Amino acid sequence: MRNKLLLYSLTIILGLLVVDIHAQSVEILYTKAGMKIAMGFKKTLKAEKLNNFNALALHNISGSRKDAYLKKISHNDAVLIIGETGLKATKSIDFILPLITLDALSESAAVGPIFRVLSAEFDAGNLSNIITVSSSKNVALSANQLKNGSETVFKCGDISEDVLISQILSEIVKNK
Repeated sequence: MRNKLLLYSLTIILGLLVVDIHAQSVEILYTKAGMKIAMGFKKTLKAEKLNNFNALALHNISGSRKDAYLKKISHNDAVLIIGETGLKATKSIDFILPLITLDALSESAAVGPIFRVLSAEFDAGNLSNIITVSSSKNVALSANQLKNGSETVFKCGDISEDVLISQILSEIVKNK
């Protein structure tokens, strides 16, 4: 019985280690207004690889350049777009990767799942189905939320945006 309990404990510990060692890679898109936030995320997100890119460079790009860009970022786990202007500049890009937006509610041509993160101060108007996240609760994404074409809106309660986005990224990587 004791050996079974020890084996069970080791299995749980190893399982937790596997979740923690999954490397994350993120493409961060921003405009000049979001540059400071993007640089902050580069420091705080626990990602092995963070690529910063000016979203305005993607505004109205040709089909071949769009395809080349999508191919270039295809190895990433997710795309993070900072702000409404950044999302509007990339609205014609059909991201296949999971898309995470910060304080942006505009439409997107994204094909993959969309996770919208709203800061505590962000006015979402009369938007319904918002999941408010507090520091006492970790985000757990369901299979439906990870499906292509799905959209989930999170609002930061007493949790910071970078912590919430890190939790979403961890869930995305864990469920790959």
